[in-house]
Amino acid sequence: MDLLSRLLAANATNLVCFLIIAIFRSIFAFTTPFFLYRLLKYLSSAGRSKQYSEEPYIYVFGILLSELSRIIFLNQLNYQVVWLGIRVEQMLSVLIYEKQLRLKTSPRAANSRPNNVLTTDVDDIAGFFSNLPFIITIPLEILVAIVFLYVLLGWSSLVGVGVMILCLWSNTSFGRRVTRLQKRVKKARDDRVGEIFEVDIRKFI
Repeated sequence: MDLLSRLLAANATNLVCFLIIAIFRSIFAFTTPFFLYRLLKYLSSAGRSKQYSEEPYIYVFGILLSELSRIIFLNQLNYQVVWLGIRVEQMLSVLIYEKQLRLKTSPRAANSRPNNVLTTDVDDIAGFFSNLPFIITIPLEILVAIVFLYVLLGWSSLVGVGVMILCLWSNTSFGRRVTRLQKRVKKARDDRVGEIFEVDIRKFI
């Protein structure tokens, strides 16, 4: 079993809980605009009807309940992000130290790369696991937002969505350049950490 499979298996329950909280947070993020839309629609047509109705109170209570639920799930989501990142980071650090103790090669080969992993790659992997459920929730939020815009604005909303897609497509070259620069920065950081650790080993010897 490779490292990714082991991490997924060890954190499967936490990831499922994280995903459920993220989905509920996304749902309650759109229930408030829905109730507000229904309230405004009722108020715009209330002048034509003099009959008493409890409908606006239901919408106001829905807005209050939606906001409270959204804040609760948002706080839980932030907690899960930090907690899962720390958990994955600790697991990776233990695995790297165990690997480092088993190596029987030269000091530079045995120590510099594991320390580079500890200082650079562990944070990236932990951040990936912390943001993994958003791969599902973000497309869901985009889809619901497009549907809401279509209900409110009609076909003109799809024109705006098309413009946003074109803007995202035009940024692909910029994204590739940023990726290349990040790889160069990581490589330079690895070399610097390796040289610093080698100097420390020599001083210790």
